Amino acid sequence: MATRDGVKGKQERGRVRAMTTLDRFFGIEEAGSTLRREIVGGLTTFVTMSYIVFVQPTVLSIAGMDFGSVVLATCLSAAVACFLMGLIARYPFALAPGMGENFLFAFTICGAAAYGGMEFSWQAGLAIVLISGLLFLFLSLFRTRERIMGVFPSCLKNAIGPAIGLFIAFIGLQWGGLVKLNQATMVALGGFHSGPALITAVGVLLIAALMAWRVRAAILIGILACSGLAWIFKVIPAPERSIEFNTSTFFRLDFVALIEQWDKALIAILLFFFLDLFDTVGTLVGVGKQAGFMREDDTLPRAGKAFFCDAAGTCVGALLGPLPSPATSRAPRASRQARARVSPRVSPAPASSQPLLLPPSSPSSGRT
Repeated sequence: MATRDGVKGKQERGRVRAMTTLDRFFGIEEAGSTLRREIVGGLTTFVTMSYIVFVQPTVLSIAGMDFGSVVLATCLSAAVACFLMGLIARYPFALAPGMGENFLFAFTICGAAAYGGMEFSWQAGLAIVLISGLLFLFLSLFRTRERIMGVFPSCLKNAIGPAIGLFIAFIGLQWGGLVKLNQATMVALGGFHSGPALITAVGVLLIAALMAWRVRAAILIGILACSGLAWIFKVIPAPERSIEFNTSTFFRLDFVALIEQWDKALIAILLFFFLDLFDTVGTLVGVGKQAGFMREDDTLPRAGKAFFCDAAGTCVGALLGPLPSPATSRAPRASRQARARVSPRVSPAPASSQPLLLPPSSPSSGRT
């Protein structure tokens, strides 16, 4: 009996030491949080950003990239970038490929000339992304990006985050069927005559109601409820084939094409450079304010480390196949679930690799 009590006491002391180490490193208690809230915040962040696992391959497949390879690369690069942000910068900012970069890559860098594209191959496009990432990494080491962030007017820094949020919301409404293309007005109401539209509307209303009732896991509950309804009513089609994970996009960069078309390549590098610059600065400011990390002088502590993690994530993404991984605007949602300054540190990172452990299947349609 004494031996059993001794073992239990030793296990309890080990658990306490582990918790103390985590608290000391991440400042969980200092931020007014608990480990349970951190885990809930991490899961909420992962669920809100997990759409990129299938949306990114769908978009990049237009440029000729293999769907299964991009799925694998997206999960791995997002996990690595999230770990870097949590362990080096110690910020609860999730990193994942951005939608703007996806469309720029597929339709402008690799797009047909008839539609305004530069007609680079996707291998050459990844080389362009890597060069822009290395440039960001170089600027981050010398704190140049921090100085650029200080030069930006407050109105611009505060406007980028909501603009990205509106862009993502518009994509959700479009793929949910609530809005559709109109040749005269560009956008028109889609109606509620389809399953995706009804479930999208129910999900938005459910999340809004739960948030009004101050339910901390409002977004997580809403997403899980919508997913369950979609499966029950078969709105999500059964997969016609399994995803064949492979590494066909890994380390397949083509620098020769950039030398041959150096003038267009320079423009493409600058496009990615400035897009990632504005994207990262805007989202870091927006996320930082939502989570309560911004100082009174509108600066972000440890911004240099955050920029470094963002640049490193971009380089990893270019080597594996996905695109730049700017600090996403999904993190504030987890912050609000756990109240002020309480959000995930590294918990989205292992979650980002979880789709690789699930039974591989791909939706038969382009919607996720």
